[in-house]
Amino acid sequence: MNSVFNVDMNNPEADSGKFTEQEEHIKKILRALFDLTKKQVECYLIIRKCQDPSICVNHLVGLMSSERSIIQKHMKILFEKGLIKRESKTLNEYSELCASQNRKESERQNNRGYLYVYNSISNQELQDKIDMKMDTWKQSIIDWNSAPK
Repeated sequence: MNSVFNVDMNNPEADSGKFTEQEEHIKKILRALFDLTKKQVECYLIIRKCQDPSICVNHLVGLMSSERSIIQKHMKILFEKGLIKRESKTLNEYSELCASQNRKESERQNNRGYLYVYNSISNQELQDKIDMKMDTWKQSIIDWNSAPK
């Protein structure tokens, strides 16, 4: 998972739905370890692929061809499991972020309000979470095997 990935935010169809053999294997591992659905894992991997420091739900909707409410639910679960980070930004801050990244953002008539932007946890944080899950599973098996039969 140390590869550098890129998703072209101006052309969502560019890499959408393309996963390497290694990523397909990683998808299975993440599903098992963190009890995620296929779409939640796909969401997570797309976020990891993005080189932008953060991504909003609207961009994921375009990348995944899914409804906004469904993507929001996936993001909530990934956030609760600690696989992604989220930050609240005002619409003005978000517009400035998009401009600084040379990313097109739809014209908004009203810049009041806020939205969440998401990014992935670091590789080390992910590795630590995986190690912790594996240790928990290992201890569960040890406890189960040592219980009186």
